[in-house]
Amino acid sequence: MAKTIFKENQRWNRPELVTMIGLLSIMTAYRLFEKLFLVSSAQSEVLLTFGVLAGLLTTLFLVLNIRLRVSISDKEIRFQYYPVHYKKVTVNWSDVEACEIVETPLMAELSGQNAHFCVNERYYSVSGRTGMRLYLKDGSTYFIGTRNPQALTNVINNIEF
Repeated sequence: MAKTIFKENQRWNRPELVTMIGLLSIMTAYRLFEKLFLVSSAQSEVLLTFGVLAGLLTTLFLVLNIRLRVSISDKEIRFQYYPVHYKKVTVNWSDVEACEIVETPLMAELSGQNAHFCVNERYYSVSGRTGMRLYLKDGSTYFIGTRNPQALTNVINNIEF
């Protein structure tokens, strides 16, 4: 059994978006209450308002449950990007051709120039564009985000692949 040398659990953290979705949900719930009990409305309006509320609450639930779990051992990298992956994805170090640590400054992330449009790279991050890029021998590329790039750099430097 391989010994885990790096482990990180990350949650998606954007309080401004959660607040906005929460406020929209509250306003929509009030509007639904108003349509049901205070004002006579057509059934289609009530159903539409209920659908919008259900969509907002589903989005809020998913946003609050996004998480990335990464564990690195001397033999493999295992990660799970919930709710996209229900099982952990495993990449063996023997399949890795090259690995690099990417550290993007905060101002670059906030400028919008750090937008991710690469179709050849599988991107898994809740922490922006700071993390580990893996180039596999089969030609595929992974980007796995981290909130602790210095510790990840120390671990990667000690692994031979």
